[in-house]
Amino acid sequence: MGTIIILLTFISLASPALAESEKVYSYVELFDKTDDELLIDYEHAKVHMLPYAYKMEVCDSDSELYCFSSNRLWFSIPKYDVQVGDTWIAQGVEYTLKNNGLELLGYDDIYLIDASYTNVKAPKTISSFYYSEANGLLVANITITNTKPYTLILKSKAGFPK
Repeated sequence: MGTIIILLTFISLASPALAESEKVYSYVELFDKTDDELLIDYEHAKVHMLPYAYKMEVCDSDSELYCFSSNRLWFSIPKYDVQVGDTWIAQGVEYTLKNNGLELLGYDDIYLIDASYTNVKAPKTISSFYYSEANGLLVANITITNTKPYTLILKSKAGFPK
């Protein structure tokens, strides 16, 4: 009995450390009345759009970008400072910083980033992202041809890649 209590105590103490070490970012669909979540599991290279899971590609750690791409979601942000009008390309998607210094959800360091999916094997997609230097990806607005547009908003404390 004493061994079980010690083991359970060890597991309960170890679990928060494991959860903190994993980079899993949670987003919810803002205008959908369901409780569906999108989980970006960076450590295991998967995007979960429950009940489905998709393989995710990520930029190499020595890349100048933080990025991921999956079945229907692509995002990238440079590790270096960017200015309004700057563009960068990751995984076949061209990103443009449209605005910075916006205020949203109590944050005042928000970037507005537009994405152009010209070299991606995907239906025509229009996306814009709201990104915070301090808190990562906050909001993703995505419209894919012949599907309902969706807006994903951060549910977890920090967004990708923070």
